Amino acid sequence: MWRKRSGDVVLRPHDDRVQNINKKPEDRSSRKPVDPEALSFATALDKVHAALHVYDKQGATEAWNWMNQRNCGSDPEFKATLEALLRVLPHVHDDWELAQHLAAGDTGEMLDLDLDADIFRDNNDETTDKQGKLNDYTPD
Repeated sequence: MWRKRSGDVVLRPHDDRVQNINKKPEDRSSRKPVDPEALSFATALDKVHAALHVYDKQGATEAWNWMNQRNCGSDPEFKATLEALLRVLPHVHDDWELAQHLAAGDTGEMLDLDLDADIFRDNNDETTDKQGKLNDYTPD
C-alpha cells in the first residue's frame, strides 16, 4: 500500500500491488499481494487498486462488470477509499487519472458518488486563479 523512501511515505500505484489480470494465474507474480480476480479483499484500498488495475488493463466495460460482480456500488468503504484517493493523490500520480475515470462515466454512474467539482481541479495548476492570503496585502 505504501512504502517509506528517504523519509517520505509513498503510496504505491496499483501496478506495484496487483497481479496482472491479463496473465494466466500461474504466470502472475507472487510478489504482488492482490489477486484481481478475487471476490473479497483484505482492505478497501486493495479492492480499489484491483478496480483501477482492471480499468487500466481491460477498459471501462470490464471494470464496470468487475465492480458490479463485487458490489462496489453498494460498498461504502470502496466509495470512501476511491474518493480519498482522488482528494489526496497528486494529479501527476499514476493512479489519479484512473481513479478519475473510475469515478466518472458508466462506472461512476454505478458508484453514484456524491463528489463536488473541486475534487477534479488541480490545485497546482498555474493557469487557474488563486485566492490570495491576507498577509499578501499587508505592508511589509
